[in-house]
Amino acid sequence: MSEKERFEIILEDINGKIDLLVEGHRSLNEKVDRVVQQLRDEMRQMRKELQAEMIGMRDGLRKEMKEMGDELRKEMKEMGDELRKEMREMGDELRKEMREMGDELRKEFRSEMKEMRDELRGEFRSEMKKMGDGLGKKIDTVMEKVLDHEQRITILEKQNP
Repeated sequence: MSEKERFEIILEDINGKIDLLVEGHRSLNEKVDRVVQQLRDEMRQMRKELQAEMIGMRDGLRKEMKEMGDELRKEMKEMGDELRKEMREMGDELRKEMREMGDELRKEFRSEMKEMRDELRGEFRSEMKKMGDGLGKKIDTVMEKVLDHEQRITILEKQNP
């Protein structure tokens, strides 16, 4: 065999191997493309599932938040009712205490007024008595003078008939 024939055989062999290599490469590319497509499909499916799950979670959270809001509103209303009741009771107690204090103040005021009135009456009576005693002395003095004058007049009348 000549070199040319050998070279042709080698070339054919190389060509066959290259064809095999190209075919393998093409087959690998197709396989990679199939795997990539499968991955894309799986990712789309996962995305749909995740979206559905997220929507479900969102809806569940919304429902829970609404329930919690309803419970909070109910508790706040109950607390408000209790506070109003306590405030009413405290107001009633304060009004009662204020009435009692008012009654006590009125009693104290009346007692003080009575004491002041009694004290003023005593002072007034004492002053009136002092004035009465002073007037009595003055009246006695005036009466003595009147009697003295009457006696003089009587004496004068007897002397000058």
